[in-house]
Amino acid sequence: MNHDTEDRLSGGLILAAVLAALVLMLHHPTSFKGPDDGLLLADWSNTVVHGAMMACLFLLRFAFGSWARRLGMEHASVRAGSLAFDCGMAAFIAAALVSGFAAGGLLAQAGYSDEVRSALAALGALNRALANLGMALTVAAMALWAIRMMRMSGLPRIAGALGLAIAAAALGWLVVRQGAFGLYPAMTSTVLFGAWSILVASRMMGGQPKETDQ
Repeated sequence: MNHDTEDRLSGGLILAAVLAALVLMLHHPTSFKGPDDGLLLADWSNTVVHGAMMACLFLLRFAFGSWARRLGMEHASVRAGSLAFDCGMAAFIAAALVSGFAAGGLLAQAGYSDEVRSALAALGALNRALANLGMALTVAAMALWAIRMMRMSGLPRIAGALGLAIAAAALGWLVVRQGAFGLYPAMTSTVLFGAWSILVASRMMGGQPKETDQ
C-alpha cells in the first residue's frame, strides 16, 4: 500500500469514526433504564453505545497514526503529540469501559442496594477522571501537532489554528469548571474534536505528497 492510499484510507476512517461518535453521543444513555430519559435524543443501550464508542476510539487511534507520520515523526513535537493522542484515546476507552460495562455489570448482579449505589458513585468518579484525562491529553496532542501544522499552508494551518483554540478553551473549562464532566460538555467536545478531525481527514484524503514547510 503506497502512502497516498494509506492516507486516503486513514482519512476515510477518521470521517467515519467522528460521525459515528457524534451519533452515539446524541443517543448517550443517561441511566441504565432504557430509552426513556435521554437528555439529547432517546437513550440507546448502554453497552451498545459505549462498545461502539470504543470501536470509534480504536479507529481514531489507528488512523491518526498516519497523520503523525505525514507531519514527520522526526519532529519532537509530532512524536510528543502522537504519544499524548495515543494515551488520550486509551483514557477515553478506559472511561467507556467503566461506564459501559463495569457499572452496568455491577448493577445487573446486585441491584440498587446501598453498597451498589456507593460503588456506582465511585465508578462514576473514576469515569469522569478518565474522561477529563482523555480530554486533556487529546487537546495537548492537538496543540503539539499545531506547532508543525501552523508552518504549513491550506487545511493543515486552519486545523492547527482550530486545534490551538480548542486547547485554550479546554484549559479554560478545566480551570473554571474544575472537571465537572457531563453529557453536555462531552457533546460539545465531541463536536469540536469532530470539526478539527474533519479538516485533517479532508487533507489526508486529498492524496497529495507530504506537506513541506513554508
